[in-house]
Amino acid sequence: MAELRLQGKSTPEIVSLAKGENLFQYPTVNSVPRIARACARRLDALQSDELVELVARGAHDQAAQANLYGMARVFDIVYRLLLDEVAVRYRTLDYRFTRADMSAFLARYQAEREPGARLSESTAQRVASTLANSLLQAGMLSQVRYHALEPILLDPDLKRVMVANGDACLLPAFNCTEGA
Repeated sequence: MAELRLQGKSTPEIVSLAKGENLFQYPTVNSVPRIARACARRLDALQSDELVELVARGAHDQAAQANLYGMARVFDIVYRLLLDEVAVRYRTLDYRFTRADMSAFLARYQAEREPGARLSESTAQRVASTLANSLLQAGMLSQVRYHALEPILLDPDLKRVMVANGDACLLPAFNCTEGA
């Protein structure tokens, strides 16, 4: 998706290509347009061709960090998870992050924020799984111990763009206290 954006393709063109060529390799292409639009929204939210290139051509960790940042800019629940849970743990060097912590976060989110109040139990479970997987992909959640955060090194280009976008408050969520 990022490579197509770098080639100058518009969101409708990307969606059409994703569906026509089944870029996600799904057994059916019914959900491909929705997912392609979601990917395009994340890429656009980065507000940086440099980060789109990082997603397309960077190392896995760089791309995953940039993708997680894009998710945080699009989805309030990701933003709140990073700011309220992950950043606090990195800042205090408390790397414990269990399924119970994720469940407690989601319960608070559902109680305090209007979008969360609409989540059914099954949707909340899928959201928790997606959030945990996003942290895992970004190298933040231990692959060995699913109850611990891992210290990460924030990509310097991502850090610079985060600050330029006015998101320095998220730097601690990426284990970076400089410039926060």
